[in-house]
Amino acid sequence: MRSMNSSEIMPISDKEILININNFLCDDSEGDAYSKIISTPMFQPESFTVGDRENKPPFLNQSERNFDVWCDSLIRDQLMRLSESMAIDFDDINNIVYSIKRNVEKVLNYKYAGNQIKNQIWNQEFIDILHNIIIYSLFGNFDQRYSTHRKFKDLSKAIMPKIIENICSNNHLRLEDYLKLSIISGISGLDLKGTSAASSLFSQNGIPMSSYFNLPLKESTKIYCNNLITMLNCTAPIFEWGNFIDLVNNRAKIVWFTDDYIETFFDLLFINKLLETYSDAQITIVPKRIECGNDASYSDVLDILRCCKNEFKMICKLLREKQRVNINRFGPSMGTVNIKKLSNEIIDLIYQSDVVIFKGCRAHEMVQGGLNKTTFNMYIVAREFSESVTGYDAREMPILFFHLPPGGYAFRGFKNRYLREVCINGKKIYLSETTLKDSYAKFKKNVAGNTCQNSAL
Repeated sequence: MRSMNSSEIMPISDKEILININNFLCDDSEGDAYSKIISTPMFQPESFTVGDRENKPPFLNQSERNFDVWCDSLIRDQLMRLSESMAIDFDDINNIVYSIKRNVEKVLNYKYAGNQIKNQIWNQEFIDILHNIIIYSLFGNFDQRYSTHRKFKDLSKAIMPKIIENICSNNHLRLEDYLKLSIISGISGLDLKGTSAASSLFSQNGIPMSSYFNLPLKESTKIYCNNLITMLNCTAPIFEWGNFIDLVNNRAKIVWFTDDYIETFFDLLFINKLLETYSDAQITIVPKRIECGNDASYSDVLDILRCCKNEFKMICKLLREKQRVNINRFGPSMGTVNIKKLSNEIIDLIYQSDVVIFKGCRAHEMVQGGLNKTTFNMYIVAREFSESVTGYDAREMPILFFHLPPGGYAFRGFKNRYLREVCINGKKIYLSETTLKDSYAKFKKNVAGNTCQNSAL
């Protein structure tokens, strides 16, 4: 096992920040090419920045308001995960955290494009940017990617092919059930991923997986499948299946942004079933271009297809024939989606599409309202932030699948959530000024009154 101490942490200079600015900020963009897909030039995510965090804002949980304590805990968590994945022993970790924290402060306070970087980094993307700063501090380059969730991904790779095989043998599942499974599977292994992967606190345990390390493969597979299938009975307060299938029937060109590693197995399973069922379905799959935490990368998707080639026969066949399905290797370099940081290849892909699908709550929070395309968003409520923006109790594990028209918002006013305290099922929750639940109730009322659906959400 390799050892590292604080004397090996490389201080980052202003020159290095400028030279490596795109790498630090996970920015794949070229100029303002995004302007042809953005809803308005003034668009900003309905979120908050790292700079906002430094001011101890009242909209944050009390446990997260001290920026230094919060940031130090994230650095320590990343180092522990890197140590576990890369067989590195960090000697005197307190001093290492201190040295890396100085580099983080240096980057955050650096002035770029007329503003300090900390005021340009959104909360949902900070963990990926922090990871890049840590990697550069440790190794002085970005040439090699380093995993922070290797144990989680190795375990998942070991059990998922058998799980997919078992799910495929279930003759009672409908096509929409496969989609629900792909959403539910996003809460797999929350106990292994850690809260930093979600950029906010979890409000429920999801499907725990840490015990699987001590179980035979057959037993862990059975436990996981039983848990997953049982969750098909979870509430689905918004599940716009009919609207989605109408678009498929109308030969819509669909772009599908994937999220977590396990979730992507089920995404591919659903997409395979969809392509089998609808001969006009057209989908381009967009995973992360590189390894980002517990998310699936482009190479991961290719590997998943090899591992489950019998279950994903239609995808593999159509990929060989270059028909109806494609996997794009130019996806985001972060675990979320920032419209202004997308590569030209992805911008062109969205521009030529009819519908864009985003898996995961972080991507939804960053992108909602920002595209001049119809979007579908799907995730299961698991986080405190998700409770605030949706209006649903995470303890019930509600499954969400909903559309937004071009430029449409599901929620507004997250920063004012401390002003709207409600009690849901005996639990105190702080809600955004407008939540998804509010917007959808208004949408249904408008539809009932024969109001144009484009005014929805």
